[in-house]
Amino acid sequence: MRYLVWKAPAAANLKNMPPVLKLLGCYHQLQVRSGRGASAYDSKLYTNTLAELLVGVRIVGEEAGGMMDTIAKTMAEAAHCPYHNVDIPRVAKEQIRYVVDGQQEPNPEGTDIVIANSFPQYRKAWGLVREFHMFKTFSDLLKCQDGLLICGIDHICGLKALFAETYDVRHFVPPYRKLL
Repeated sequence: MRYLVWKAPAAANLKNMPPVLKLLGCYHQLQVRSGRGASAYDSKLYTNTLAELLVGVRIVGEEAGGMMDTIAKTMAEAAHCPYHNVDIPRVAKEQIRYVVDGQQEPNPEGTDIVIANSFPQYRKAWGLVREFHMFKTFSDLLKCQDGLLICGIDHICGLKALFAETYDVRHFVPPYRKLL
């Protein structure tokens, strides 16, 4: 019988390896304990995946918007891991004035107000602004150490591209039933 044996890289090679950034994609109802609109299966899948991804990280960031008490925040604090909400603060959103009166609607999760679908180019632009804000904010906090960033599924590709130059980016989107 043959066994595969993993050989650790030489210590000199470890120093040259980029830090690991884990990106966890989710739909936003899963991020809070109440989880209105999330199935029990998806909630358990999200929580279990989050627990596994927390292992070995030095810092946790989350696109949490106005959500105050998220599952990730509670789990990070229990693991004595620094936690940061890296979304654009509500005060800044109000100053930016990113929606036109009468042309806004709640997002599908009911956690934020977004630009109406009738303005797709502006809705996309606002998403890109938010991704870049999350990237800059979390980059400043990470300081080239291993981390975990939780965000909406729609942001995974953009954030992966932004972080790829400095980090070994690994993205995770569990097979949530809502998405199947």
